[in-house]
Amino acid sequence: MLDLVWLIPALPLAGFAIILLFGRRLGDPKAGYLATLMCSAAFVVTVGIFFDLLSKPTEERQHVYRLFSWVPVSSLKVDLSFLVDPLSITMCLFVTGVGAFASQRGWLARDTRPVLAVGLIREDSGATSARTAGSPPCSRARRGCW
Repeated sequence: MLDLVWLIPALPLAGFAIILLFGRRLGDPKAGYLATLMCSAAFVVTVGIFFDLLSKPTEERQHVYRLFSWVPVSSLKVDLSFLVDPLSITMCLFVTGVGAFASQRGWLARDTRPVLAVGLIREDSGATSARTAGSPPCSRARRGCW
């Protein structure tokens, strides 16, 4: 289960991409359901990884999942990796839990663009999950949001 850590940021980011590309065609309630489903799925994966981590002895509660080697130059190796340890998984539980359950579609009713707003919130949840799992941060200024 520890090797599924890449799904924690991938599921909300995939939901964001689908809503960004097909949000208007999906319509208001379906886009919100898709975003909530993707974030809830990331939360379920995080809970599974958390319990898998708890089942290990204290000394072995650290796992590095390497996606690929990004810059291999002689002795310098820069990998795109996820670190799974108690602190990062606890933060992922908070981020995906809040993204899945506390920020439901109801409070976005006043927004004039709810389809895009739901996608941005879910994408931010995926980016935050990726940050807490050990990948580089995704800045809001670079994305042009808000």
